[in-house]
Amino acid sequence: SQKLGASSLEASIGGSRFRDDGAGSGHETYSFNPAFNPNAPCTPSCTERLSARAGGWQDSGSIAYAAPMFGGRFKVNLTGTGTVYSDREGDAGTVAAETSTLNDTNRDAAVELGLNYQHRLGSQTELELIALQQVHQSKDDDTYTANGLVETFNDFNRLSETILRAILRRPFTPTFNLTVDGEGAYNLQRTGSNYVVGGVVTPVVAGDIRVDEIRLEGGATLAWTASPTLNLEAALRYESSTITSSGDVSAQKTLGYLKPRLAVTWTPVRNDQLRLRLERSVGQLDFNAFVASGQLNTGLHAGNPALLPQTEDTAELAYQHSFWRAGAVTLTYAHSEIGAVVDRIRGFDPSDPTNASAYYDTPGNLGSAPKDEIITDLTLPLDRLGDLGGLFKTTLDWRHIPVVDPVTGKTRPQSEVRPFRGNVHFSQDFTKQRVSMGLDIGLAASQAYYRFNEIDVYKFGTYCSFFAEYKPTENLSLRFEVDNFSNRQVRREYTYFLASRPSPVQSTDLREQYTGPLLHFRVRQVY
Repeated sequence: SQKLGASSLEASIGGSRFRDDGAGSGHETYSFNPAFNPNAPCTPSCTERLSARAGGWQDSGSIAYAAPMFGGRFKVNLTGTGTVYSDREGDAGTVAAETSTLNDTNRDAAVELGLNYQHRLGSQTELELIALQQVHQSKDDDTYTANGLVETFNDFNRLSETILRAILRRPFTPTFNLTVDGEGAYNLQRTGSNYVVGGVVTPVVAGDIRVDEIRLEGGATLAWTASPTLNLEAALRYESSTITSSGDVSAQKTLGYLKPRLAVTWTPVRNDQLRLRLERSVGQLDFNAFVASGQLNTGLHAGNPALLPQTEDTAELAYQHSFWRAGAVTLTYAHSEIGAVVDRIRGFDPSDPTNASAYYDTPGNLGSAPKDEIITDLTLPLDRLGDLGGLFKTTLDWRHIPVVDPVTGKTRPQSEVRPFRGNVHFSQDFTKQRVSMGLDIGLAASQAYYRFNEIDVYKFGTYCSFFAEYKPTENLSLRFEVDNFSNRQVRREYTYFLASRPSPVQSTDLREQYTGPLLHFRVRQVY
């Protein structure tokens, strides 16, 4: 970074290698139902050694320049990243059951150009103009070999986004502020894929497709400080988008959503605060869900260009109590009514909807569902307990989203949602010695995917990391980290059904992997 009078210049460049802490050595257990697998290679079950290693490298660079211009301030920034990710897996053992190898390589590049201009209109009004151009391109090559059968899946994906945004801010009084903004965006995604099984090309639904989206959004926000203890913020926004797909699936849809929001903050006494939020939010459509995706050893899944964004009407109440100057405890409860729930559904051939052999797994919308969430946050400085420089922090999050399974008609949790998430942090500063130490713990968690003919459950063990940092001078720091010293287990349970659920279980696949600890040492010198 460099100051150039009233202008400034910032630039950075970096390169790194990384390791995927979700892949490692372990074992894989196969179980076959003998009623449906009379010639299974191992009955009823067998376990093999699983060897896996995943990771890669990433390069990044950025440059930004800011200077006065036309009575305001102009800034331009350019960033770029390039990533190569490789996953190598193999099963081997004395029992020849599902002996397999996987070689998956993903190459990813992204570039963003941003322009920002801020200018005051008169003594109070401020205008901000923003322009963004993003281009994201990826290529995936996946080869899977099991018992002599070779499968390959290759796909190319290019996503570009152009955004123009204008923001006008004006304070009418010291306690009353108005913000008006408008945005226009154009998104384009192009994808192509090729799936070959045993030398035979196999079609995949929405494997080759182009998606165009034109999105317009605008709104206004009013902020009012009604009293020293009461703040209100009201916003009203409207979003409209037209999405067109062509290629394997040709379709067009126009969506419009009104998004109101009200936030009230009340501080009745010095150390206690109540916060109320009423809001309707609309999830951002993931264009990757429009096209085929997946990994060959865990399943290939079709895309769905007809997917609608998930909406949530939320009422949230939070209570915060502050203590010991830097301490605080917050309890939050939120209830939402979800519309167009995004989950997994059973796709079918429209020309022959009862043909079970043509069923496939794809993302889709299930309808409506309730959502309840409880979050607790605690920040506890330990000085009052005799531990000078000690700090304890924790966040615990419980959520419950029951949906009606589109295949069985029974209630189950929403796919890909973790019912519980939690983390714990402890740090200790030794000011005189210029040393700080700490411990971070990510608590065990799980999530499931409910597909029409299988259920995939992912369980992640407790993840523990330790750090120690020494600053011999203000501009020099030495930091040592041991990540995952708990050697957490990553457990994947796949249950395959004979046909569309709730048919009998045909087989199961249990993968248990351990990545081991990762060591980091960092030297940082500021000039």
